[in-house]
Amino acid sequence: MKLTLKRGNNILGMTGIVGGMIIIALALYQELPFMKKELPGSGFFPILCGIAIAGCGLLILIENKYKAKKALEEGVEDSELDEDLVNKIEIRNFVYTIGISIFVVMATPFIGILLSIGISIVAMIKILGRESITKAIIIGAVTTFILFLIFSVFLGVPLPSSYIGI
Repeated sequence: MKLTLKRGNNILGMTGIVGGMIIIALALYQELPFMKKELPGSGFFPILCGIAIAGCGLLILIENKYKAKKALEEGVEDSELDEDLVNKIEIRNFVYTIGISIFVVMATPFIGILLSIGISIVAMIKILGRESITKAIIIGAVTTFILFLIFSVFLGVPLPSSYIGI
């Protein structure tokens, strides 16, 4: 079975509608009040999010139907909705991104979060991009320095410690 964009959008839309309805049902089942003393209650945000998620799912289905109808009216045989949803390059990029993210989580206790993020940025630029190693190292170092400034200097957030003290 070929997973086309049309089929993928239909699955996503239905999943959104069902997921939103489940969130609303759980909030109502737990008897979370929508309003309490004329202020939003504990059920306000979950119910509102459930409605928004279900609404977005419905909009995806409507847009998908509209695009299919428009493609049929224009007589377009090879519409974008019939393209294969699974792309080998995107899957490869996804796998590399997940692998490098796991590296950051595993390396942080040993070399520190800033150094592991810097290494991961350099790796991502070299693996997924076409930039030179010098440019990748410069981008990684500048990004790491900016993250240090934001979190340590300006926000004063303590970064996770490591075995080597960075």
